[in-house]
Amino acid sequence: MFSHKITIMKSRIAIALTLIVFLSITLLCHRTAHAHGGSAGSFMGTPSTGTEPAAEHSNSDFWQPQPNAVPDNTFHHIWSSSATNIWASGNSGLLLHSEDGGATWDRFNVGIRYSQNNLFGVWGSGDKKIWLCGTNGLILHSPNGGGHFIPQSSGVNWRLQAIWGQEIHGVAGEETNVDIFVGGDNGTVLHSADGQTWTHLNLPKTDFDVFGMWSIDDEVYATGSLGRIFHSSDHGGTWEQQVSGLSLTNTIEYVWGTSADDVYASAPGGVLHTVDHGATWTRIIFPLGGTVDTVGLGGTGPNDVWAINGGITHRSWRHSLACILSSTRMPWCPAI
Repeated sequence: MFSHKITIMKSRIAIALTLIVFLSITLLCHRTAHAHGGSAGSFMGTPSTGTEPAAEHSNSDFWQPQPNAVPDNTFHHIWSSSATNIWASGNSGLLLHSEDGGATWDRFNVGIRYSQNNLFGVWGSGDKKIWLCGTNGLILHSPNGGGHFIPQSSGVNWRLQAIWGQEIHGVAGEETNVDIFVGGDNGTVLHSADGQTWTHLNLPKTDFDVFGMWSIDDEVYATGSLGRIFHSSDHGGTWEQQVSGLSLTNTIEYVWGTSADDVYASAPGGVLHTVDHGATWTRIIFPLGGTVDTVGLGGTGPNDVWAINGGITHRSWRHSLACILSSTRMPWCPAI
């Protein structure tokens, strides 16, 4: 039980660090686009939509520009195991790695055979082991921090664009194992209990594309196009479709939670939230969210949740998200 709590704590810290880096580099990408007179894609594949007028209270001190190693490429995903060890993936086999918190970036070669594949997802275990997913059913694994990449058979030949994993800690002295889920087109969900072999899990419907994956213990969520959310309470053995309340034109690109009882999913102009394992989802609209899809979620716990929507960063300091929901600033909300 103690080991499990440590695992969850490490996972939350990694998520928070990942989101901080994600926000910093997204801002850099946005700034670079304007410097070159064009637009650039965000790290989740959504184009920048322009600048927003500065608020009276600004959180600009939070941001630190990062060197733009590849200015003319689109990034899709970013993952970090610590404040210094960061991986970012993008189009045309792009994989960047930083060992100094983003001060400098090294570009990795995933192999000439895969140089034209778009890498939509990256996840890792520790500082050395990483997994990538991308176009044409691509799954790559590096056991040595990008020293070489081993292709793994996914059994499909279409786009895989979501990856999420958990570290499974055994007794002292045993090697840490991994438990990974990958999602993609045609309702694809793949699972690996060892990081090497993959099993195809059967969703009730396959006429949609999976964009988001998240799991904790035996709880697994898959979200995607047509406004769909699927949930499994037995580690992907069986699935149920849940009512998102969104239309068939909406795509739920991201799903993330602080615990099994506190899960968020992206939505146009805000997020969806559930506290009962998805039995009911409540839609939360951001004051400046408009109709743009939320493309990033993360945080450190139930009282500290972040979301990225239309180039605007939203933060909740209260579990109810009252700080960002109210048009009138609550007296107990920190200044933004």
